[in-house]
Amino acid sequence: MNAEDTAVKTFQEVWLWPARPVTSEISASLVPTLAEAVLVAVRTIPKESLQRVAPQEAGVAYQPSMLLALLTYCYASGLYASEDIEQRMCQDADFCRVCADEFPGALMLQRFRRLNRDALIRSLAHVLGSQQEQQGATCATTSLPDQDATERSLLDQARQRIRTAIQFDLND
Repeated sequence: MNAEDTAVKTFQEVWLWPARPVTSEISASLVPTLAEAVLVAVRTIPKESLQRVAPQEAGVAYQPSMLLALLTYCYASGLYASEDIEQRMCQDADFCRVCADEFPGALMLQRFRRLNRDALIRSLAHVLGSQQEQQGATCATTSLPDQDATERSLLDQARQRIRTAIQFDLND
């Protein structure tokens, strides 16, 4: 198993352990939890399109797929400041155990966001769309007449969340 596959497996262990077991083929239309929606979204992003912010041999928490999953999960759940995300990782016993007490700092999270912004936008838009479908949302995006408009709206929402994260980091 390569480092990227290990990162995805680690995400499953840390954030999906209380939920039902996840198979390698999760149907995007049947996503019951945020963590599973993130896992589906991250799998839609080609691994080779992600830029590394740490050496390939770095721990699992530093792998691009794990960082993408982590930031997508946090931004989708409303946690934006990189320092708050770092602190949350440090305090999460399961994350510490699975990642051998190694986790990226706020500056590395910011660098990953900057280098992989397009992938993060796509991943986050996918999750936001899954959340809206799951909630049976009647917001403006569900009443749009075509799929392209819905997708543009989800991408705009994802961009706004990333701008919010940048703003939080600038204010710290």
